[in-house]
Amino acid sequence: MVKEQTIHIGPLICEWPRYPETIDLEGTSDLRYAWLYLIFITLSSLDLIFTSTILLMGGEELNWIANQVIASGGLTGIVAFKYALVVLVIIMIENIGRIRHEVGERIAMLAIAITTIPVIVGLTQLLVELTVGFSNL
Repeated sequence: MVKEQTIHIGPLICEWPRYPETIDLEGTSDLRYAWLYLIFITLSSLDLIFTSTILLMGGEELNWIANQVIASGGLTGIVAFKYALVVLVIIMIENIGRIRHEVGERIAMLAIAITTIPVIVGLTQLLVELTVGFSNL
């Protein structure tokens, strides 16, 4: 059972579900690793934001596949490609997690770790651009 936690942010009151203390393995329709997916989707979004910002500032995409998608579909293409991959990974993790919960959770954490790499690289590129500029590299 997931308990809700009320958070007061100025005039806003938000009810956020806490990470479940117990996990129902009875095959319910709820997502098994919702908080891990939230982190994964957030990191994927940051990757897109950093990539588009770097491209607008004159930088280049370092991932060959993503570079080909950008060349053929532009920003719309890369957004569709990225989120299609995110959905595919989440579906894969959910299916594996129904069979072996611990393995699904480990794969979700691995997806987060892998997605962290381009976010760190992109943030580093942006910080370098802000301090010395791409043209000075």
